[in-house]
Amino acid sequence: IDAVMAAQADLVDVVHTLKQVVCVKG
Repeated sequence: IDAVMAAQADLVDVVHTLKQVVCVKG
């Protein structure tokens, strides 16, 4: 379960970073 939560946290960080990049470029 910890591994899954860690993976989800990493995914959230990646998505958040991508959104920031899109906002900056947009």
